[in-house]
Amino acid sequence: MSIEQSPEIGAIAGAIAEAQGKLKTLAKERTVKIPTKSGTGYSYNYADLVTVWNEIRPICSAGKIAVIQLPLQDGELVGVSTMLAHESGQWIRSTLWAMPVDSTPQSVGSVVTYLRRYGLSAMLGLVADDDTDGHSGYTTQPQAEQKQKPPAQAQKPIEKPQPAPVVLSDQQAALKADMKKLGAHHAGAEKALVMKLLGTKGGKLVEELTPDEFTLLENQIIAALERAQ
Repeated sequence: MSIEQSPEIGAIAGAIAEAQGKLKTLAKERTVKIPTKSGTGYSYNYADLVTVWNEIRPICSAGKIAVIQLPLQDGELVGVSTMLAHESGQWIRSTLWAMPVDSTPQSVGSVVTYLRRYGLSAMLGLVADDDTDGHSGYTTQPQAEQKQKPPAQAQKPIEKPQPAPVVLSDQQAALKADMKKLGAHHAGAEKALVMKLLGTKGGKLVEELTPDEFTLLENQIIAALERAQ
């Protein structure tokens, strides 16, 4: 929605205020039913465009206020610009936009009529339909319908897949057994021994060694065991 106005609006504001004092509460003789996604729905009453026009025309005319409404289109959007123009040259304009259900003339015409009624009622302070607060204007379903919705089930935590167990070759298992013989029984002993014997900084597990690193470590452990005997 956009609102525009002339640089000065004192005269037209006074004319609108005088007109509003003469406007009556409109009879809401039409009913519309709105379906919801759940298959139920709700309804509200409203005064149609003819009823709105019949009420405001003589009052606006007496106050020298012209009502100008023009249909607009921007891509798939359909709009209606409503202007109140006063004999003083001052004016106020508001534009409303909506999306038709489809591009057929019937759907577009229905949206134009809807926007004309809403725009005109809003500009002059008319209440032309029931307050739909709690319905489609603010939520996707009526409030009563929302209360009937079952509580959402708690989502089960996603279990992370466990890594497959590492299967050591006979040679790797024997090497790890020899490392224990050197007294490497404390936490992280395997990495500590690899770092010490290979002179590395990062440290690796036995199963992560390259063939050359494995042979070098194996020879160093054998030599260390021989010295310990």
